[in-house]
Amino acid sequence: MKLKYIAMIFLLMWGLFSSCISEDRSMCRNLHVLDLSYMGDGTTEIFSQKIGKVQMLIFDETGQCVSRYFLNETELKYRHTLLPELSVGNYKIVCIGNPYSTTIAVEDGLSASYFTADAHYAGQTVSTNDSLYFSVVDYPIEPYSDLISEIHRTAHFKSSHYDVYVEVEGVPTTSTPSISMVGLSPYTDFSNAAYGAVTEYQMETVHEESGLYVGKCCIMRHTDHTDVYVLVKDAQGNILASVSLKKFLEDHADQIDCSKNEVLIPIKLKFKSADLEVSMPDWEGTDITPGFGN
Repeated sequence: MKLKYIAMIFLLMWGLFSSCISEDRSMCRNLHVLDLSYMGDGTTEIFSQKIGKVQMLIFDETGQCVSRYFLNETELKYRHTLLPELSVGNYKIVCIGNPYSTTIAVEDGLSASYFTADAHYAGQTVSTNDSLYFSVVDYPIEPYSDLISEIHRTAHFKSSHYDVYVEVEGVPTTSTPSISMVGLSPYTDFSNAAYGAVTEYQMETVHEESGLYVGKCCIMRHTDHTDVYVLVKDAQGNILASVSLKKFLEDHADQIDCSKNEVLIPIKLKFKSADLEVSMPDWEGTDITPGFGN
């Protein structure tokens, strides 16, 4: 497969350069390559472990999208892609990682572009976002130079999501409770900032053999947690528990750092008679991400 990919690059180079003659350089093009990288919070490349799908969008100097497509398996495997033929000018290349169930809206240009869950875009109940990643690269296309055959720039991805894991123990109801989060920002713009009128995510709730009710979801990477709450409701919609995400993160600031790329927010709610105990699950310091990823 690697030899096939290299052969493809050489064929493209031959095609480009064979169009050039010494008297007329109007058909000459340098090769412009975008390399893909994601190192999370470390120094080791983990792109292939975290990102399995990428949509790339190219915007011109006016902010209009001039090209948009998904990278193929070979490009993802070897972490680079050859840009399409572009006129001389300054471009911004935006890459969205893992948009499996994500709507990417670009109709009104770069400044108004955003991505959101398909369900939210359709006005339906949202259970989670994809585990999304984002990159934007300034990529100038210079006039052809016979001194440079191949030009590279790197798309350094950053996380666009938080993983949230909620355990509920001792629920005072005979029916399956629901676990949700309210006050969430449903959109992320093309500066990787979450925004928008707040909404509620209804987590898919699983009743495990241990007796725990577990909800998991990915949420957009908002920075203001003031009005974000985790709710546990009974079958009739009555609130059994309400936990402030802001206070929870403040109480566990030594264990959860929301400035990192890979952030897991694990919350355990335990009903004890008339009291509610809020803590982190007892994983005995083990570094695990329970069931997240695509």
